[in-house]
Amino acid sequence: MSNMSNGNTSRANGETSELKAKALITEKQLEKLAQDTGERLGEITSDIVNSTSQRFQMGRDYVSENPVKGVVMAATAGLVVGGIATWVMRRRSNE
Repeated sequence: MSNMSNGNTSRANGETSELKAKALITEKQLEKLAQDTGERLGEITSDIVNSTSQRFQMGRDYVSENPVKGVVMAATAGLVVGGIATWVMRRRSNE
C-alpha cells in the first residue's frame, strides 16, 4: 500500500510540475502578446496622427491658396450642418 501511495504522490508531483511549467510558458506568451499588441497600437496611432496632420496641413494650404473657395466651402458646410441640426430638433419636439 505504501508503494501505491508513493507512486500516486510521484505522479501527482510530476503533473503539478508540468502544469507549473505550462503556466509559466503561457504567462510569457501573454506578456509577449501584450507587448506586441501595445507596440502595434502605438504604430497605428502614430500613423493616424501623421495622416491627420498631413491632411490638416493640406487643407490649410488649400485655403491659403484659395481663400474665397475656403470661405464658400466653410459656409456651405455650416449651412448643411445647421439644416440637419434644425431638422433633428424639430422632429424631436414634434414627438
